Amino acid sequence: MEQCSSASINALDTNRRRRRSPGDSDPMVSVIVPTCNRPETLAASLESILKQTFQDFEILVINDGECEVEVIVNRYNDRGRMTYIKHGRNRGLAAARNSGLRLARGKYIAYLDDDDRFYPHHLETLVKALEQGQAPVAYTDAHRVLYHNNGDRDVAIGRDVPYSHEFDPRLMLVHNYIPVLCVMHARSCLDETGLFDESLSSHEDWDLWIRMSRRFPFLHIPTVTAEFAWKTDGSTMTSRMQSEYCANVKLIHRRYRHWVDGDQQILQAQEAFVRNLERDRSTSEVMCSIIMPVLGQDHLLRQCLHGLSQTLGTIPCEVIVVGNQSTDTIATLDGLNGNVRVIREEAHLGIAQAYNQGAKSARGRYLVFLHPDVIPQAGWLEPLLAELETHEEVGVVGNKLLNANGRIRHAGLVIAREECAPYRLYADAPADADYVNHRRERWAVTGACMAVRKSVFDRLRGFDEGYRDGFEDVDFCIRVWELGYRVVYQPQSVVTHLENQMVGRKDHDAEHLARFRQTWKDRLIEDEDLAYWEDGSVVVRDIVDGQPHRETRAFASDQERQCWAEVVAVQRHRLLDRLRTMRELFSDPSSWPTIPEILSWGAELCCKVGFTKEARQFWEHALTIEEKAEMRLRLATVALRQGDMQEAQRYLESVIEHDPDNGDAQVVQGIVAMQQHAYGDAQASFRRARACGVTDRRVDMGEGLAALGLGKSDEAWEAFTRVLQHNPDDHEAVHGLLRAGTAMEAWEPLRERLMTFLARNPSRCDVRFALAGVSMRAGRFAEAHSEYLKLKALQPDFEGLADLEAALARVQTEAASPMASVAR
Repeated sequence: MEQCSSASINALDTNRRRRRSPGDSDPMVSVIVPTCNRPETLAASLESILKQTFQDFEILVINDGECEVEVIVNRYNDRGRMTYIKHGRNRGLAAARNSGLRLARGKYIAYLDDDDRFYPHHLETLVKALEQGQAPVAYTDAHRVLYHNNGDRDVAIGRDVPYSHEFDPRLMLVHNYIPVLCVMHARSCLDETGLFDESLSSHEDWDLWIRMSRRFPFLHIPTVTAEFAWKTDGSTMTSRMQSEYCANVKLIHRRYRHWVDGDQQILQAQEAFVRNLERDRSTSEVMCSIIMPVLGQDHLLRQCLHGLSQTLGTIPCEVIVVGNQSTDTIATLDGLNGNVRVIREEAHLGIAQAYNQGAKSARGRYLVFLHPDVIPQAGWLEPLLAELETHEEVGVVGNKLLNANGRIRHAGLVIAREECAPYRLYADAPADADYVNHRRERWAVTGACMAVRKSVFDRLRGFDEGYRDGFEDVDFCIRVWELGYRVVYQPQSVVTHLENQMVGRKDHDAEHLARFRQTWKDRLIEDEDLAYWEDGSVVVRDIVDGQPHRETRAFASDQERQCWAEVVAVQRHRLLDRLRTMRELFSDPSSWPTIPEILSWGAELCCKVGFTKEARQFWEHALTIEEKAEMRLRLATVALRQGDMQEAQRYLESVIEHDPDNGDAQVVQGIVAMQQHAYGDAQASFRRARACGVTDRRVDMGEGLAALGLGKSDEAWEAFTRVLQHNPDDHEAVHGLLRAGTAMEAWEPLRERLMTFLARNPSRCDVRFALAGVSMRAGRFAEAHSEYLKLKALQPDFEGLADLEAALARVQTEAASPMASVAR
């Protein structure tokens, strides 16, 4: 069953469906139109459907990209025949078509991509053939239109008909000879074959045709009725995914090998087809795409481009410059030629957005992201690409960056244990030091010079554009680790980085660090001790002139090294995701360094991975070394989690006795009271916490839940509203608001709040279900029905959906509505 939890659906033809009379019939044809960031061609595709000589159809437009195209769909939907579906994230062609198929009502299904076109007689030709009953699947021929980009626009330079074959199920096992826009089939065929395979990044149509060809005859109509685009610059999907394209061909050959049944002629034809693909790939594929954002400093751009021209050698690569139109860069950008492409942008883009923009048109199987303040040195590129070529498990490679004075600027990034933040390892160390000249796996590397597998980049959908000029690289590397790939520091590649010359580079670091910590606080793996321990040193912290200071030193003794080995082993096991064996490392806190901060870190880590018993042992041991109120508070929290209310209360009373104004202690006191259903005491504790200066989410949520327990729904509503003002995506607060609003029967305000939340979080089916119920109670039955349709499309097996359908049916019957049935 398709998982649609990330999609949001906006059915533009809701009113038409809702008012269908019993005599109306479904359309003869459903045309499935996936679109992904091509609004400029989508309009022409939709026009070509609307101009058909055969007019009994519906159109389902599935937006699988970031660009909003609903305005375009609305413009062409004057007759109410279009349904618009918006995926919450890019899920690929197969998923997009499947989303459309699940809502399709036509007897027959046709397909059109957003850069292709039907000729006026396309649907009529296919419907006539299918209605004659010769076959349930029919296909025509299509022109392939070749486009070349002249810098400002794509220009058609020729056309041909590369595919025009009579149906042969044996040949279908060798390669795909039926373009998807040429096909029309009975919708009932899918009941036997299933939908498109969403695990395939290409050839999903070929895979479905193979399955259909085993069950049904196909009818070939040798008439050109459509055209599809092919861009000679490689930006057409099938022309730029050569590596993945070959891999999927081999996968499909293996998948259906049982149907070949040892036929040597077919096996030889398959082998020959793959050889030709790989030959074409080796002669035409760009190995890497070097992507550079331009930040308006022409001298840096010229310097970097000059360095590239001197160091690229014979490596097949392209350079993509994403240029902001500042006056001091226009001359340089206009003067570029050769294997350099310029993507011009009027507005200033952040580095993450510029990198993503360049990657969209990149043809290389590897992407190299390069800041314009980097000066490449001889031989810098080969080690990066060799690392990716020879290590399949590596997703990202960084290199050694030097300051202008020749000392280390970057030798990999690590995550600080206490600050929970990334920093550069061995900054300002000598470039020839042994410890910066070994290949190492690192948690992250800098985006100033970073090589990435394009397949990995595409799976992660690029850099997070919420970061503007900072932290986007570290965030990306962490996601690469989560995907199962490694991040490597490769010191054989060397460049010089003039970072301080870029204006505004650090302007947003504070807000980015806060966002980074918020995103990764529960999943971040601190690894600084592991990095230094491998080189025979330990990182120590102190306060110098009132500021935190970090320095490294050699181990004072073998005994000290052994104590730190426990900490290092934990970090290594976390990186390798070995939680079971990691538990043994927390069995004896006395074997760890006698440093309260280290023991507290170990205790916090135990809490993260669920070792609550060990967490209490570590904090209790730390308290024997140094008395700290925050450690007793954490012990109270852990005891609370274990259900030991008496122990939690004991730790809290100890803190409050010495510090009555400790707001955090009052918060925990309120949580303890909530667990005991003492809502009045809980409310008082949360209010004392607010009086002590604690005004974060914990207090607002606590006050709201306590007010609900006391039956004070209006106070609860105000508290949950405060939470949503700071975080409009807070799911728990929305559910609290739902409880309060229901108790007050405040249906209209509650409906508005739920709609606001769903506009930002369209895949939350539980909230959508609640909105349908609230809309009914508010007397907005049409809206309730609309939410029911969306919910049914998003998650057909959602618990309570049948009850909602029955409730709507009762309302319709009682109101004598013309809508006789909620769902078809």
